[in-house]
Amino acid sequence: MSEIERTKMNECYSCEHRRTIPYNAHTQCTKPDPEMEGNACGIKAGWFKYPSNYDPIWKEKDCKNYRGE
Repeated sequence: MSEIERTKMNECYSCEHRRTIPYNAHTQCTKPDPEMEGNACGIKAGWFKYPSNYDPIWKEKDCKNYRGE
């Protein structure tokens, strides 16, 4: 079976800096990229409150601090 290609939308799921949030489907980052940008629609809807509570699907770019597990 082949590995899934890392993209800006899925990289958080395999990053060592990712933390889960109890009772929440979103993600938390312990080493956020200060230059990270989120999609305006995701921000307005409350789905991208980076780095404390966000859905990585709304990221606009790759993370500079990504480190695979």
